[in-house]
Amino acid sequence: MVVNNQFFVGFEGESSVDLKLLQFGEEKKRMIIWEGYFEIIMDCLITCLKQNDIRKGLIKGDWYEKSSWLIEDLDFEINQLKNFSCDNLEDEDKEKLSKILLKLPEIVNEIISLLVEARDANYDVYISSDY
Repeated sequence: MVVNNQFFVGFEGESSVDLKLLQFGEEKKRMIIWEGYFEIIMDCLITCLKQNDIRKGLIKGDWYEKSSWLIEDLDFEINQLKNFSCDNLEDEDKEKLSKILLKLPEIVNEIISLLVEARDANYDVYISSDY
């Protein structure tokens, strides 16, 4: 099994978001992301998506309340993530988060690649947080 934790290194001991690819219940791949990165990605997506797009999926946030949540519509999530931009953040926020913002496009691209791989291989994707 492959574990990608490059976006959690240096944040050990803090909360994380965990994406797991499973096939017939067997874990094939895993991505662990510092929750701070993930929250900012979700905040950026909320500012650039239409209201009806934030009523479902990862952005809605219901999955936070569950121990492990199946991402049912991978194409929907992939398309949402392709709209990622931090252009609509307030200038003050951009200044405070400048070092973090530089890393976010790479993280989003890695998440998209993971979801595309899962879709193409017919894997289930589960997301969870230790928040």
